[in-house]
Amino acid sequence: MLTRKPAVAGSFYAADPNKLANQLQQAFKACGEPEKPTDRKIIAGIVPHAGYTYSGSTATYAYKAMAESKRPDTIILLGPDHRGLGTSASIWQGSAWETPLGQLEIDYELGRIILQEDHIFNKELDPHQEEHSLEVQLPFIQAIYKDPPKIIPVSISTQLDIAMARRMGEAIYRATKGRNIIFLASSDFTHYGVNYGYFPFFGSSAEVEKQVHELDMTAIKAIEAIKPDEFLDHIQRTKATICGAMPIAILLNTLKSMKIEKGKLLKYATSADVTGDRENFVAYASIIFEK
Repeated sequence: MLTRKPAVAGSFYAADPNKLANQLQQAFKACGEPEKPTDRKIIAGIVPHAGYTYSGSTATYAYKAMAESKRPDTIILLGPDHRGLGTSASIWQGSAWETPLGQLEIDYELGRIILQEDHIFNKELDPHQEEHSLEVQLPFIQAIYKDPPKIIPVSISTQLDIAMARRMGEAIYRATKGRNIIFLASSDFTHYGVNYGYFPFFGSSAEVEKQVHELDMTAIKAIEAIKPDEFLDHIQRTKATICGAMPIAILLNTLKSMKIEKGKLLKYATSADVTGDRENFVAYASIIFEK
């Protein structure tokens, strides 16, 4: 296998490179085109992973901030294993990843260092093959960097475990200490409605949306405060359907080890803003962390 071929091109985003470039351009209209990089140092972000039609304009807020920051040598991507094919955390050590816009190279050396840091990480390939949560981030990375950094895709089990999240986050911190890295956790927020098996709120559409918003804001406040245990405790108590909860918790533990004190919500939106369907919708957030 010369490259890891796109699994969701043509569904989550356009398969034709020209159409994809236009799709990305349209998405960036929501926040404006990135300006020239400054001394600003973005070290991490949380971005959604739905189809570009639904969450692309939310994701661009974090990517714009990255584009205006110092370019990293490597981007470590943490995403949920939606199909449950992995056992814990799978670090890709296979081929380069391909999108309609070209290839992104893998940072094999740093990947091996993380693998050696803690045996909780493994090299399973299956969790990555059809997974969309990391793949959909790559065209954004290619859009903001003329010479894209190397990447390390990490597929994370969705089983909530506070101790495991702490262990993984601290191991990633030790392995990457002193390196020029951006960490990206891929996650959508609350999935609400019968279609998602989660409908704890009742009332008018406006009342339901307000309650979903409040539910997500509680989680986001814990994220902004770099409180991973509080964040996962919120998920466990409310059963909130945040699909990338473990990637977020691992990221927060890494940032906590780095002594990062706070994050910042840049944009919050839902698929209902696009579709008008307020009975079944998904929420999205763009969050950044600076040094």
